[in-house]
Amino acid sequence: MSYHLSYTYDQVGNRRIKTNWLSGVSTVYHYDVDVPAIYQTWNNRLMF
Repeated sequence: MSYHLSYTYDQVGNRRIKTNWLSGVSTVYHYDVDVPAIYQTWNNRLMF
């Protein structure tokens, strides 16, 4: 199996976009920087 993925990161190193070039599907990650305590971790991400 072969993967053709690329990643885009923000200025502090959080992953912003994952793109699969074979399927054309992109996953965009959104971070709750205003209230990170809700998720019990500073590195949790929400995917849409």
